[in-house]
Amino acid sequence: MGQTLSFSYYLRQGRAVLLRCFGDTPCPVLPETLGGAPLAALAGYCFSDKEPSLPAGTQVLRWGEDFSHPLCGNFVQSISLPQSLESVGSSAFYNCRRLEKLEFSASLTQVGSDAFMNCDELALLRLDGLPRDAGGLRQMLAQLQRGVTVEFAPAGQPAARLLFPEFYEELEENIPAHIFQRQVVGVGYRYRQCFAGQSLLLAEYDRVFDTAAAQESPAVACQLAMLRLGLPLELAPAAEKAYLDYLTRYADKALCLAVEQKDADTLAFLLQKLNPSAEARQTARTLAQRLEFAPGAALLTQPAPRTEKSYDF
Repeated sequence: MGQTLSFSYYLRQGRAVLLRCFGDTPCPVLPETLGGAPLAALAGYCFSDKEPSLPAGTQVLRWGEDFSHPLCGNFVQSISLPQSLESVGSSAFYNCRRLEKLEFSASLTQVGSDAFMNCDELALLRLDGLPRDAGGLRQMLAQLQRGVTVEFAPAGQPAARLLFPEFYEELEENIPAHIFQRQVVGVGYRYRQCFAGQSLLLAEYDRVFDTAAAQESPAVACQLAMLRLGLPLELAPAAEKAYLDYLTRYADKALCLAVEQKDADTLAFLLQKLNPSAEARQTARTLAQRLEFAPGAALLTQPAPRTEKSYDF
């Protein structure tokens, strides 16, 4: 079903800057042009429930028919930004507390401050491109301290999925000297440093896993490994072994995680690669039955593959 959207905007050097989107869908797909001008930017507070930023003396233009329902704040659940978009203004998604997914392309290279403040449910960033040309992804991740999954899908075809775990900052006071020291907690900060300019370095990303395996919970580390193995773009053999070794060690938790996510493909992959114990399979099968995940229960009911005996005389 198509979307019926209306827009208020202004022109800056022949390019459209979106002030507000109007409509009745919580998942708007923004167009490449407005009134014939390429849509190049989102104004500050564009999708916030606050008034968007408008330079003094600027003429507001309108495109569309119905301007009765602005798409902003808690109403918005996902947003698809066009290939033409180059920048996002400060606080553009401020207080979009139900925003779960944002789609964008590598042409988006500038992200204003506090663009995602209070976007507590934003869990998926989908980039129409590859890690070597990630556009403004680095700036986005720096503002998103919660755990977030990034999917690289050039032309809509998934090529890689990566988890960037949570991190947070603490201030510790040296009371006698009244000096505050900033401390970053969580391996998610290190994952966010695996960039060179706008390129995400997958080899650097994979090297952080040793630290993640030691510091993060098995649930987080298993998710890191499962996503990386599921679409192993530029995955070196040594890194692949490290991920598989960890999942084998925590096979029960990995199986249960796939069941909780109701991901039959990942579950089948784990059963094939890990050859988990009968106890681990039973634990996951019980969970699948409780969650009424029939495909998972069926996979876990199948007998484990036999391993050939070897004799050393």
